[in-house]
Amino acid sequence: MGGAAVDRAYIRRAIDLADLNAVRLALYQNTGDPALAALPLAPQMSEEQRESLKEQAVTWLEANASSARLPEPDEAKLRALGREGCLVLI
Repeated sequence: MGGAAVDRAYIRRAIDLADLNAVRLALYQNTGDPALAALPLAPQMSEEQRESLKEQAVTWLEANASSARLPEPDEAKLRALGREGCLVLI
């Protein structure tokens, strides 16, 4: 991260305020972890599932966050995310 110190508590506060469906989608898109795809939508998650997702996100961001912009997923990837229940179109 360009030599800057990572403040885990700061990352955690941001995740606590974030939309957990967006967190789940972004984390799944970056990790491909099928356990993330298997999670229900945020309103149906248990407190344990919510906490686990938040902890995973904080840990991943702590290790991988950068200012680099990721490429947009292609249409096939978006369709796969939708089939896996990660992407909800409104």
